[in-house]
Amino acid sequence: MPLIPGVKFARFYTPHLGTAASILRLARRVLRGGMTCQLFHILPTSKALIAMRLRRIHQALLTIFGLLLVAPQGLFAAGIDEQLERYPGRWTRDRIGIGGEVETWIKTVVAGAEQREFIETNQVTGANGKTMRQWQVKFRVDPVAGKYMRFQAERIRSNPPKEGEQWRPNSLQYLLQVDGNFIYEVHDFAYGVFR
Repeated sequence: MPLIPGVKFARFYTPHLGTAASILRLARRVLRGGMTCQLFHILPTSKALIAMRLRRIHQALLTIFGLLLVAPQGLFAAGIDEQLERYPGRWTRDRIGIGGEVETWIKTVVAGAEQREFIETNQVTGANGKTMRQWQVKFRVDPVAGKYMRFQAERIRSNPPKEGEQWRPNSLQYLLQVDGNFIYEVHDFAYGVFR
C-alpha cells in the first residue's frame, strides 16, 4: 500500500540526492508512468550499497596509486652523504622575472676547505643572454629532518670581486634537497619551492 494514497514512488539509487542526473531520471519516470512526485527519501538497495562501496574502494586505490606516482620530493630521496656528493656542479633554472622576462639562473657549486662547506657562484642572465648580476656565497650545509639540508650562508661578495673587496657577512638560510638531477630549495614556505 502506498504511503500516500494515489501516489506512486519511484525506487532508484542515487549516490547523491539532488544531482542533475538523478533529477532527470526521476522526471522521466514520472512523465512515463503518470506518477506524481512529492518529497521522499530514497534508500539504496543492497546491490546499490555494494556498488557504492566498490566505487569508493576503487577511488581509494586510484588515489593511493596516484600518490605513489607523484610522491612528494623527499619520499624516496637519497641520504645526506649521497646528496653532498651530488651537490657540487653546475645547476640551472629558468624563471619569470618581475617584468615578465625570462631569467636564467646558473649556480656553480664547488667544495670548500672544510667538511660541508661550499662556495656557490651565481649568475643571472636575461633572455638576450646578457649577464644581469652575479655574486658568490660561502656557505655550510647541515642535515635537517633526515633527508633535507639547511643552507646557511656565512659570507657573500660580488663576482668577479671588486678590487680590495672582502667577503661580507650574510645570514641567508633555506632548506635544500638534492634529488637526482634536481635541487629543491624552500626559501619561504608561503612563497613555494624552487626546482
